[in-house]
Amino acid sequence: NKKTTLIVIAALLFVQNSHADNSNFLTRIVKKITEASRPANINGNLKIYTVAKKQVGTYYRPGVKAQCANFVGHVVSKAGIEKPASASMARSWLRWGEPVSWSNKKPGDIIITWRGSRGGSYGHILIYAGDEKAIHRSTSGKLVSYVDTDRYQSKVLGVRRAD
Repeated sequence: NKKTTLIVIAALLFVQNSHADNSNFLTRIVKKITEASRPANINGNLKIYTVAKKQVGTYYRPGVKAQCANFVGHVVSKAGIEKPASASMARSWLRWGEPVSWSNKKPGDIIITWRGSRGGSYGHILIYAGDEKAIHRSTSGKLVSYVDTDRYQSKVLGVRRAD
């Protein structure tokens, strides 16, 4: 079973690192085990990813501001999943769904990034597509397209999964 395997791996890693600062190490291991054992909303993620994938190569025009947030809200709604009340605002997506770590993201997860310094404004919202690619809508007049997620990894505020 997956949980047992993860617990055994964690125990082995703990023993291996017994001379290191184990309190922080244990916290990280417990977090990983918890995230890995939490079932993903495969149906919700699959629906979001499927709808988003169909939009690639098309123009998305609704709204003038926050094009990326509007696009993600549109996709989530078309997938039949409730979106945040103020889906056109990036910060609303940080309270939506379930939090997921960067290393445990799955296709259909929503990635929220920041712009500028850590205290700066909210940046961009994307839909993870797998293989370190995401589907996004940038500025007005551009096609919905894939983008490499590595350019956003250092700016991630959160990754959220439909719950």
